[in-house]
Amino acid sequence: MISRGALRHTAGMGFLDGKAGVITGAGSGLGEAYARHAAREGVSFVVNDLAGVERVVADIRADGGVAL
Repeated sequence: MISRGALRHTAGMGFLDGKAGVITGAGSGLGEAYARHAAREGVSFVVNDLAGVERVVADIRADGGVAL
């Protein structure tokens, strides 16, 4: 059995590289943490919340991720 980490390291990309999604409540708290983690794993997505999304999107883009 191949572990998730082994797949990421042998492929040279994030576990979810090339996937897209929507994360609601991503302006703060757990939603923000999920958004940051997803971005590190290669997900391109929409950050959705009532407030705080501009900061989260800017941070993810600064780290090389794709978010709007």
